[in-house]
Amino acid sequence: MMNHIMIRLTDYLVKNPMLDQKASIPRTPYIQETAYLPKIFPSFRLHWGFIIAIAMVFLVYFVLYKTTLGFEIRTVGLNQSAARYAGMNVPKNFIIAMAISGGLAGLAGSGEVLGLNYNLPAAFISGYGFDAIAIALLAKSNPLGIVPSAILWAALRNGAGLMQIRAGISIDLINIIQAFVIMFIAAPRIVRWIYRIKVERGKTGVILTKGWGK
Repeated sequence: MMNHIMIRLTDYLVKNPMLDQKASIPRTPYIQETAYLPKIFPSFRLHWGFIIAIAMVFLVYFVLYKTTLGFEIRTVGLNQSAARYAGMNVPKNFIIAMAISGGLAGLAGSGEVLGLNYNLPAAFISGYGFDAIAIALLAKSNPLGIVPSAILWAALRNGAGLMQIRAGISIDLINIIQAFVIMFIAAPRIVRWIYRIKVERGKTGVILTKGWGK
């Protein structure tokens, strides 16, 4: 629900107090050139936002798998009952996870503004959030898996328009392929839920160690 509030608030700011009166479409004025993210290769669109994103992948991996905070977040995500029994604060970890996710999303958005667009248009979101959910599913919520998943998704998404122009293939084919990818990833869970198949012992992903619940 907070997403919708911030989306509408951003649209209001872009179309009213932050509107560039000289622009033909609702957007903010261009940022100063000193705020541009430098290009990695001058002739390509790739900029330092990509390097920052890769750095964040390793940072998030370190936090999730090498720190107590990350262990608590993963435990709450896997089994809230076990986490609560262990004395973990479930609502607190939810809020922390949401705050980290929001910060990373904001960092990604700022990379688009500072490295490519140099302004903030009104319809900036363009469904990126739903693509991010699909990419996370494809990577099975592993930070290191996000990189190849995001590259695959970006190749499908960005190549769709060119495919339609040059090969005459409908852009809807890419949406169908993406839907099949998500469906096959979710298929094992769906089958278990339909046929009430229990997860094999030792594959739940939750490890109870001594000291929990004391």
